[in-house]
Amino acid sequence: MATMTFKSTVAQKKLERIRLLLREAPRHYRQLGEIMHMTPNAVQNYLYHLHGAGEIRIARYEHTGRFGAWAPVYALGSGKDAVRPTAKTNAEYKRTSNARLKRENPEKHRAIIMAKRAKRIKPRRDPMVAALFGEAT
Repeated sequence: MATMTFKSTVAQKKLERIRLLLREAPRHYRQLGEIMHMTPNAVQNYLYHLHGAGEIRIARYEHTGRFGAWAPVYALGSGKDAVRPTAKTNAEYKRTSNARLKRENPEKHRAIIMAKRAKRIKPRRDPMVAALFGEAT
């Protein structure tokens, strides 16, 4: 993919529009894409350009959805960027989602626990069947 130079008049107008929107309130790239009717990837290219030039900074990070990764929320002005939060480990994610399920739907949680327990239990051969037909091979 070719690198963007952002020197065209169209690109300059889009950069100015992004600056105006960020002057109103800090936003992440999906919000800007919806407002400007652009794809999220296109908006990110403009934001990376402005961030590299020192015109905008990362004010904070927030989740874009339930399973979304941390997305930077950009604000106009120079300054120090917010620290990116560490990602949850698989064990942490399972622990929090299990606790949420137990709190919100205890019946479903119990059914899942019982299904896992049933998978661990090895069926035993009846002694009478074993005497008649022999041990299972």
